[in-house]
Amino acid sequence: MSNLRRIHGLSLAGAAFVLLAGSPAEAAIIFPPNQTPFTMPANVLTTVNVCTFQHTSSKKKNDFDVTVDWGDATPLDGPFHPAKNGKTKYIARRAHTYTVCGVYNVTCNVDWKNGTETGSDTNAATVSGTSAAPVMTVSVACPANGATGLTASVPSGASNYVWSMLDGNGNDITSLITAGQGTEAITFDAASAGSLMFLSLNETAADNCPAATATKKAQVDFADLGPTHPQHDAVCTLAGNQLTSGCAPGLYCPDLPATREQVAYLGLAARHWADVPPYDPGVGTGNVFVDVPASSAFVDWIEAVVVAPEQWMAACDAAPNFCPGDSVTRAQLARYLLLSKNGSAFVPPPATGTVFTDVAASDFAADFIEQLKADFDLVPTTLGCAAGQYCPNSAATRAHLAHFMVHAFGVPAL
Repeated sequence: MSNLRRIHGLSLAGAAFVLLAGSPAEAAIIFPPNQTPFTMPANVLTTVNVCTFQHTSSKKKNDFDVTVDWGDATPLDGPFHPAKNGKTKYIARRAHTYTVCGVYNVTCNVDWKNGTETGSDTNAATVSGTSAAPVMTVSVACPANGATGLTASVPSGASNYVWSMLDGNGNDITSLITAGQGTEAITFDAASAGSLMFLSLNETAADNCPAATATKKAQVDFADLGPTHPQHDAVCTLAGNQLTSGCAPGLYCPDLPATREQVAYLGLAARHWADVPPYDPGVGTGNVFVDVPASSAFVDWIEAVVVAPEQWMAACDAAPNFCPGDSVTRAQLARYLLLSKNGSAFVPPPATGTVFTDVAASDFAADFIEQLKADFDLVPTTLGCAAGQYCPNSAATRAHLAHFMVHAFGVPAL
């Protein structure tokens, strides 16, 4: 990053200082108040207004010399004459080279002379600076399994670039960078199938400046789901937002039926993807359902969706069992999605029976199915159903589940 930076957002409001000089006081110098904090943009140099002042005098002609002390152990930037803006208002303009980052005690010294009248005044101002994050560009957000020659870059201009890479478990995979370390552009290889990669950059303009950091994510395709799969983008989005890690290491099992425990988890996790701090369903006891012990990976989520304020799923029998491994039909999924999104008290308008040729108004969840279509166009033929049909009794696959969840809850693409 260049050492040349700029001040941004200087306050121009005035505060009066009266000068007594030479003959009877005939002039007043008006300075702005203390400058406001600013952010030093990455890789940008511009000429900026460092002091704004004006004068009142019985004379129309005045000669001003302005000296600016940045308080950072560099030589003074003046003296220099300010640019005139009208007859009585002046703006001292100067680009500055920063040698440290942090707080600057900027002092504007104005010496003026008009005939026999002379005087000076000083206005001290404090501003602070930090390095702004550079914009990182990654060649592809969802690289294919086994991809090589991927690239990431930021605008050039810094003097020091340190790139690093972690996977979704926090393991260091910086060794996958194959070229460009220490420069503004790197080349790297994809991690293992199904891996989430965090690419990070620390960019420093000088050794004593705080680093400007940037981070991007890339989600490597699962081994069983490549870029030609109809739900590739949805699965990449779901995994890239850390809402799924697949069915086994490196695999997503896109064509397997979605299960009740998976819907319970994703119905909550996808709805709360943006929560800060992250959504916590609470700790499951293992005492609610006979077939969901405390050792179940989904016990927290299953017990959360059957009680208030969720309560959009229930037991599958009177035992009570939850039947966590049972598949979910597309009709059931429509109901679960809308109840999760809108609350357990949500009641859609009565079904018409005219939206899909295979969904009559009297069919189970017909009102939810038609409302789902109205809210989100989630039933393209690529979801495994014929044109104009919903296939309500077919099992929703894991790939279909990703498509529905991403679109219904607005999970952002990488």
